[in-house]
Amino acid sequence: MSLKFRLICSLVLPASMFGGCTMMKLPNLDFIKIPEFRKDAENIDSYPKVSEAQQKPTDLREDKAWDSAAKRVIQKREEFVSPEKVTSETLHKTLSKMQEFAQKAEAYKLDDPQ
Repeated sequence: MSLKFRLICSLVLPASMFGGCTMMKLPNLDFIKIPEFRKDAENIDSYPKVSEAQQKPTDLREDKAWDSAAKRVIQKREEFVSPEKVTSETLHKTLSKMQEFAQKAEAYKLDDPQ
């Protein structure tokens, strides 16, 4: 191939590719006209002001509290010893612990602000 042909190809090919990209048109979607969003859009009283937004949540634990809680969990996990023999006493103790943890999990779910 000649040098002229390579030069022309190297200039024309990228130009045609970029020209094709700019001609792509996206459909005009107006979500307010869609029935599922119309009711929500009409019931918006006003947008909240950014200046009125809370800057930082006030009900979060401090970093040190999270760290100490995580360290306690890790320590309890490392201290756990599986019983060699399952007896009715160990089974009852295990089931009561499971119920206690299930109640704690439910309490956390109820506290979820969803």
